[in-house]
Amino acid sequence: VKFVHTVASGYVTGAMFILGISAWYMLKGRDFAFAKRSFAIAASFGMAAVLSVIVLGDESGYEMGD
Repeated sequence: VKFVHTVASGYVTGAMFILGISAWYMLKGRDFAFAKRSFAIAASFGMAAVLSVIVLGDESGYEMGD
């Protein structure tokens, strides 16, 4: 469970990185269509990863308590 939690955390980090780059591109007006699409994909992927980190972290906490 801890390994999957760590991998999911890496996905969250990657999604946030892509969100930041996409937002910068949109603010600068460069490749707006590409930036908007990559922002949407990273946001949905990041949301799924965040939810899995929450669930897996909670489960890992319960295992540590036993």
